[in-house]
Order: sequence, then C-alpha cells, then structure tokens
Amino acid sequence: MLNDSDDAEIADAIIRLAHALNMRVVAEGVETAEQVAFLKARRCDEIQGYVIAKPLPPDKVASCSRKRSVLADRG
Repeated sequence: MLNDSDDAEIADAIIRLAHALNMRVVAEGVETAEQVAFLKARRCDEIQGYVIAKPLPPDKVASCSRKRSVLADRG
C-alpha cells in the first residue's frame, strides 16, 4: 500500500467505510514501521503482523498480548 497510490487509496477507503458503518478495522500482515504510521494516520483500530510479533507458541501469547498496542498512542 505504500508503493502503490491505488493500493493506498483502497486501504484508506476501506478504513473510512468501516468507520462510517461503526465497525472496527484490523489490518493484517503489517510488517514495517512505515505501514504502522500509514495505518495510524488513518485511524486504523488494530493491526497484526510481524511488526508486532512473529508467530508464537500458545504459552507465549499471553505475555505478548499484555504489551502496549502499537496504535494505542494516537496523539
């Protein structure tokens, strides 16, 4: 989405549409800080992907989920 303006426009439109419908938006496959910044600027609600953590075994998920959200600070 960062390398193609059409992809960026589509992502932006999906986020705006979901919010207009009072839905939360979860972006999947987020891998870079640049993607996080793009999504944060568009008020994406949640993200998942390697930028947060690589796949974990079940016994490690609880400790990882207690960490502060990358998108939490929207100021």
